[in-house]
Amino acid sequence: MPRIKRDYHPNAKRDSIPTRGSAAERGYDRTWRKFAAHWLTQEPLCRICKQRVVSAGALVDHIVPLRASGARLSKDNVQTLCRSCHKIKTDGDMRHWPATSP
Repeated sequence: MPRIKRDYHPNAKRDSIPTRGSAAERGYDRTWRKFAAHWLTQEPLCRICKQRVVSAGALVDHIVPLRASGARLSKDNVQTLCRSCHKIKTDGDMRHWPATSP
């Protein structure tokens, strides 16, 4: 079967997303990484499904998103989630608090 040539650009997907700044610019800097690493030692289970979370798959989620004025480094505003629960929660957050344009 002949190979179909496609216009491929390594940043094609990235280019289609409005600019939202780097992770550090959005508040996920060294201070956040240290805070999140410590949090995972305190709460190693996904808060939603209660499954043991492997450290590589664990995410520290803001209960009230930063875009909705949630506290960035507050233990009262974070929870551990597995990737699948985080995706479901984030999809709901995006419907409730849509991302704003820069």
